[in-house]
This record gives sequence, C-alpha cells and structure tokens, in this order.
Amino acid sequence: MTLRKIETANMTAPAALSDPGPAPRVEMVPLDRLVIDETYQRPLTQRGVKVVQNIAARFQWSRFQPVMAAPLEDGRFAIIDGQHRAHAARLIGIDAVPCAIVAIPRWDQAGAFSEINTNRTNVSPHQVFKAALAAGEGWAMDADRAVSKAGCRLMTYVVSAAMRKPRQIYAVVMIRNFAPIRRGALITSALSAITGSAHADDLRFYREDFLRCWFHLLRDKPELLYRDLAACVSALNLDDLAERAEALRATPEWARRPARARLDCVLRVAMLSGAPATLKPKAPPLVAPAQIKARVAALPAPPCAASPPHPDWPVERDAALIETGGKYDKISELAEKWQMPISKVQARWHKVRAA
Repeated sequence: MTLRKIETANMTAPAALSDPGPAPRVEMVPLDRLVIDETYQRPLTQRGVKVVQNIAARFQWSRFQPVMAAPLEDGRFAIIDGQHRAHAARLIGIDAVPCAIVAIPRWDQAGAFSEINTNRTNVSPHQVFKAALAAGEGWAMDADRAVSKAGCRLMTYVVSAAMRKPRQIYAVVMIRNFAPIRRGALITSALSAITGSAHADDLRFYREDFLRCWFHLLRDKPELLYRDLAACVSALNLDDLAERAEALRATPEWARRPARARLDCVLRVAMLSGAPATLKPKAPPLVAPAQIKARVAALPAPPCAASPPHPDWPVERDAALIETGGKYDKISELAEKWQMPISKVQARWHKVRAA
C-alpha cells in the first residue's frame, strides 16, 4: 500500500484569496425535507433515471458522497449537488441521507451548482480500471487476466504517443466490452496472434484503431480462430492496408464513411479471402438500411407461428437497429437506451443485416 500526504510545496497559491463563506455542517437529513429547485437544477431525464438505478443497484454507504444542500425559509433544504444519489436512496427505501449543509442565499445556490458541476475532475476509464482492479471487481480481473495471458499489459494510466511501447494496451473500454465473450478467450487469442507474429514489436498493431477492427472481425467470424492467426497477422502489411482503405474514399459508397470503417473493410477482405495481404481487394457494395429493411420484410413467416419472439428482440427493436445503418454511435445510443452491453446489440445488428 502506497500512502501519500497532502503536499502543496510544488503549487502556487492564488495571489488574492476569496471569502470562503460559511463552513458547511454535516448531518443526516430526512429525504422528505430535501427538494429540488428546478430553476437551476437539471431535469431527471431518461438517462438520469438510468444513473439513479445504477447507483441504487450498487448502493453502499462507503461510496456515498454527502449531498450538498442549502436551508430554505420553510425548514426544508434545496439540493445543490446530489439529486441522483438522493433519488437512489429513496428507491431502495432509505429515509435519510448525510448532507453537507451550507447557509447561502438562493442566488448563490445556482452559482454553487454551476461551479461544482463545471470544476469536476473527470475520472478516465484507465483510472476506473485501476480502482476496480484494486477492489478485485470481476470485470477488471477478467480483463487484466485475458490481456496478461497474451503477454500484454492493460494499462492503468495514459502516456503520450511517443512514450508508448509494444504490448501495452490502452483500449480499456473496448477490452471491457469484449471481456465477457468466451470469458476473455477472444481477447487472449486476438492479442496472442499479434505477439506471436512477425509484427510483435510493431506499435501500430497495438493501437486501438487496428485492435478494434481485429477484435470485431474475430468476434463476427469465430471460424477464423481455428486458423494460424499468428501467421495471418505476419502476412498483413499495414501500409498496404492503409493505402487500400484510403483508396476506398474515391468510391461513392465509401466517401463519407469513417477511416475505421474503411480499415475494417480491407482487413476483412484480406482475412476472409485467404489471399495474401498484398492483393488489393475490391470494396464490397454497401447495402442501404432501406434495402435491409425490405429484405427483412420479405422474409417468410416462421413455420411455427405460435412460437413467441425473443423477449429481448421485438420487431420494434429490430426496426430501430435497421435504421442505424450499422453506425457505431447510433448503436451505442440504442445499447444505452435498452440497458444492454453494446456487444450484444452489435451482434443483433449483424444478424439482422445478414438476414
């Protein structure tokens, strides 16, 4: 355990100190006496409801930050910061929560709300992974184990591009999403193919843009896992793949597609054709969402009409997937809306597209 004192020797104090105002007092306040001033507070949107439910599902007092509140004339307290935490406590039947009560006028409450939410120190995915690993959380342990088995390291911090080295994996969010697949075996196989190839020391093969395409390819085409993947990676020439991906921009079908999609295309063609990576593949024709929708509508009814549809995938959800056109950001929004792992929603998209 490494413990660090609060030191400010290397910091410069402000030239002029502002009035800190009255110091807050901390006490347990009944939830019935807490109110939300909608003149400056955020509304509780659908996304906010999901945040509340997530806090409630993992509620622990050791992780509960006191609610910041200000007293009102009628004896109640206006929440300045912490309405999601307060709603989560109410959701699981808690009657009172700890509050840091600061006596400030209403006009200053809005300023405090703005200042608190503007000056937050955002926690990066790498810091979340580091804390989860120290706490022994399952997803972090599984992700770390899967990456380590391939001779790589899932990083808990970020360094500049010039300082990065081969076998260092910085794509923490992507690895977390893939960890549940075959208990991390896909991650280990995908990275082992790189570390066992002739490109093991080529930093470009460990960057997220290539890893994302590589991981998605092996997830969508699991039959490739039975091939000599290290030999397949050794045969790849990233410079040639980059040139082919860039050449796709000249075609109408790919002119507006992102660089990642073009790289994904040429990588898939090179791997699935079984041809050497030096052969220039032709870009597969894009199928418009409307065409996919028409094809799905034209499919014959299943032979057993009484068979109920899958509860996770009613017709409305498949229709919404078709409308995304396979775009990652739109699929990500649906995954958040439906409270599903994005990998599950992407897998369904590929099934609908194939149909």
